[in-house]
Amino acid sequence: MQVYYRITSIPSTNPSPIYQEDKDELNEVCLKSFVKGFEDVNPKVTFIADYCTPRTIGMIDEICPFQKEVLPTHMGINNTAILQFNMARESLEDEIFYGECDYMYQPKIGKKMVSAIQELDLVSPYDHLNYYLSKEHSDIVVLKLVDDVHFRSVENATMTFGIKTSLFKETVDIWKRYGYLDKENWKEMRELGHLLFVPIPSFATHMCKSYMAPSIEWQYE
Repeated sequence: MQVYYRITSIPSTNPSPIYQEDKDELNEVCLKSFVKGFEDVNPKVTFIADYCTPRTIGMIDEICPFQKEVLPTHMGINNTAILQFNMARESLEDEIFYGECDYMYQPKIGKKMVSAIQELDLVSPYDHLNYYLSKEHSDIVVLKLVDDVHFRSVENATMTFGIKTSLFKETVDIWKRYGYLDKENWKEMRELGHLLFVPIPSFATHMCKSYMAPSIEWQYE
């Protein structure tokens, strides 16, 4: 698995339940959970470190044990999204995972994530609370079972997701067209017949205090 992990020291406009005013601290908490989440697959990781402080750059080296490279940038959210897509076109791995820095993961979900990507092609680790609150999301879903984990189809997700590399290369123009603007990406992929799936219960949560993934008591330390 090849991971492209976009990280920044700029606080998110979506308030986090912890460390909203200290993005470097939140980065550390989330990266530690990412390492625990994917240690069972030992992925290759490219960190796109956009507007990062020396503290976060140093923290990446200290915490992440995987084969990695760190690319400091000052490009902004859309250009870093396009950068990761351009780099992914050259990937030799079978699965690609795109990660954002304000996500917390459950331990050892890497192998489950790889199996799901291989089986379902397009998978977000985040069972978004809004799927159950907003009328823009359908109550009629496709259910799949992969390695004893249930996955449901959803209309859209954030830009933290996994995709089969062959499918990404076939559809790279879609991803580059919309950059970080997620809903249009997912809409066009769905129109082409590529459904997006998420696990129940969630493998991860966006650290957004209003939309934490349900049915899990998330531990912040």
